[in-house]
Amino acid sequence: MIYPLPVSEERNEIITLVDGSTIEINQQMRVDCSDVYVGTCRKAVSRQMVETNGETKEKTTMKNEQSTEQMIQDKGLTAPRLRPEDIVDAKIIGSTFTKLPSGKCMICEITLANGFTVRGEAACVSPENFDEEIGRKVSLENAVDKIWPLEGYLLQEKHPVVPVKVVDAVTNEEYEDWQKRVIEERDQLNSKLAKLKMFIDTDQLHELPAEEAGRLLNQRDAMARYSAILDDRIAAFNCPF
Repeated sequence: MIYPLPVSEERNEIITLVDGSTIEINQQMRVDCSDVYVGTCRKAVSRQMVETNGETKEKTTMKNEQSTEQMIQDKGLTAPRLRPEDIVDAKIIGSTFTKLPSGKCMICEITLANGFTVRGEAACVSPENFDEEIGRKVSLENAVDKIWPLEGYLLQEKHPVVPVKVVDAVTNEEYEDWQKRVIEERDQLNSKLAKLKMFIDTDQLHELPAEEAGRLLNQRDAMARYSAILDDRIAAFNCPF
């Protein structure tokens, strides 16, 4: 069962915008959404979608998001970030709801301004517990949540960050990303080398065919040389290890 947005109906409709003002949407505005009204229509549809299909979402999740945004503003943080209105008002232009044949699951598909779609799911264990209103509310919330990381990635593309140096918790020295990878490689190698040496020191080594025992000894020596090379590289970082 698919539930289109209320703006598809034939009658005129009074819609409340985010700023509290109201407009009357008639059929012609719905059909062609002329240049004068296109921005208003998108904001109205986005707002109507949230208010009609997820009233609790608007009152709960948006309230929490607005509360977080207010905290950010109160702390004077001004770096680029996503705001609630960047998601609901600017990106969402429509949604549909589909109840699956199992009778236990509702799928919400949200259409974004660029045509991309995201989906949220609401499901229960027992069909007897399924409630259409709750299903639409929860699936809408879950679909909206998927928009944030997508928009976050796009925003990061516009504001790339320089490579981060990692601070060693013990030495308090700073390592660049590639240096940290070398150290991790050395540590992982040494862990495997230690396990191999422990095996070689047991009687199990002598139970192996001579050729296989010889290969293990060669492996131990090669790993030790590899570890020593990594130690030299790390020493060249001019930091303790």
